[in-house]
Amino acid sequence: MSSIPDLSICITFRNQDCYIEPLLSKLLALSDRSRYAWELLVGLDHATCQALASAERIAKDHPNIRIFTLKSDANLIPLSRASTNRLHLLQQARGTYALLLDGDDEYQDIFDEAIDFLNEKNNVAFIGCAHQYIEFHEDTKQIIKVDPPYSDGAVVEYIDHATSGKYFPFNTVVFRRLIGLDALQDAELYCNDTTLTKLLLRIGPIRFSCKEVMSYRMGLPSIYSGAGSAAKLLSQIIVQEENLRFFPELRDHTLKNLAKLTHSAHKIKGGELDIAYGMQSRSRGLLLSCVVYELAQTSNPIRRLLLRLKLKHAFKQIVP
Repeated sequence: MSSIPDLSICITFRNQDCYIEPLLSKLLALSDRSRYAWELLVGLDHATCQALASAERIAKDHPNIRIFTLKSDANLIPLSRASTNRLHLLQQARGTYALLLDGDDEYQDIFDEAIDFLNEKNNVAFIGCAHQYIEFHEDTKQIIKVDPPYSDGAVVEYIDHATSGKYFPFNTVVFRRLIGLDALQDAELYCNDTTLTKLLLRIGPIRFSCKEVMSYRMGLPSIYSGAGSAAKLLSQIIVQEENLRFFPELRDHTLKNLAKLTHSAHKIKGGELDIAYGMQSRSRGLLLSCVVYELAQTSNPIRRLLLRLKLKHAFKQIVP
């Protein structure tokens, strides 16, 4: 195999110490089966001594594993830290192709077929290859099959996919690393995996494979699922409001999503959000998100009424 990796797998961990060694061991075993050279980049956010020791213990005998720790930043919400961690790993990667993986999920198979496809000269227009996944429910230890959103070999195009409601996890997409890095730079602070998928699709199509390559772990208090209802809602509003800037051609579709979310914002109670949410919304000039943050931080009935009116006015300002 070449000393330059063909595939870089960028794995982000936060408060997931127990998964570090088993996941890396599983990926090393898979890499032994592949015809292509892999490298594993481990990003430890809020690293404990145990996490760092676990990663270093398995990496010391495997030069294709590199470990990075994310510096503390109290101004970043956890979801933003995950995006920053992910982008940093992608910048450090050396592979021709890349995958992004959350630390509580795992891959079940190798990606040789996807790399074979992307290596073919006739397929140079394709930005990547997406795959099917399964769900692993932590509480019941059950594996649940998921219906694929597309047929095997389907060509997924930007506008059609973005407005269809269909979904595949971004973590299943093998993509051209350098092109993908350019596309994802704008998403440094926070975006969900559907935004990442759209950023890639805007550059070129993605081929879909029904091969089940990833186990998506359900039922754990992850960065998103472990957040409170107000934090989840504001995170979604931040995503959609930033999508207005990322994808102006999808404006009508995005505004429909924002209308539903801002309507739900009326129900959240006071004092539910960390100050970092307000700091980020202000620094990024996100009008709706700033008002929702204010609404979530007060229980005064008169102020809440005024903020609801302000929220309606703010939404009208961004509607053409």
